[in-house]
This record gives sequence, structure tokens and C-alpha cells, in this order.
Amino acid sequence: GGGYGALALLLNRLGMDARSYHGYDYPELHILQGHYLDKVAGITTQEVIEPWRGAFDLFVAIRSLNEAPEQEQIEFLSTLEARFLLINCTDRCSIVELLYDDPRWDWKIEKTDHIPGGLYMFGVAH
Repeated sequence: GGGYGALALLLNRLGMDARSYHGYDYPELHILQGHYLDKVAGITTQEVIEPWRGAFDLFVAIRSLNEAPEQEQIEFLSTLEARFLLINCTDRCSIVELLYDDPRWDWKIEKTDHIPGGLYMFGVAH
């Protein structure tokens, strides 16, 4: 999920073309994201109700994939095409091993100091 839109705004300010931002989240959060990004940054978002199937330059999931049922996580990740991935979850999240063992990406994993058991996983495609 994209939260309220601050990450898309940050990426836009860092030079990433966030006009191609696709959000996969609850409908209520799409309304919040769209309003925030439109009013604060002039960014138009595209609401994605079904999981987006396609290639990404950067795929970001901050404490969101682990909220989906495990089978949905597996199905989504098995078809994901991305050059870079940034995943934040806990060390108890089932996707950690699934992603780490996936031969499509090389991983750097950092534990978070501010959240016990929290991990940031940064993947680079081969």
C-alpha cells in the first residue's frame, strides 16, 4: 500500500518521474493519496484495484505485503518484474525467505533500529 502519498512525493522531489506512480491499496486510501498528491505536488495517480501486472523500475512495499494473505503474496511476487525492490517488513514475515531465495534478485538486508524485528530488504535484479 502507498500510505497517504508521502513516499511518492519524496521520490518525485528526488527526481523520479512519479507521474507513473501506480497505487495498489484500499479504495479509501486511493482517495487520500490522490487528494494529497494532487494538492501538494500536482501528481496524478493511477488507482490499481487488481494487482498490477507489468514491469516496474522500482517496486516499494512498506509494511504492506505482509498484510495480504500468504497465498496472495506468493502469487504476486512470483510474477513481479522490477529492476529494484525496497521491502520493509518484520523478520517474522513469510515473504522474507521467499524473496531472499528468489534467484531473480541480489539482496541487501538491514535490520531497523527503531522497530524491533523490522527489516529493510533492497533487491537488485540480475
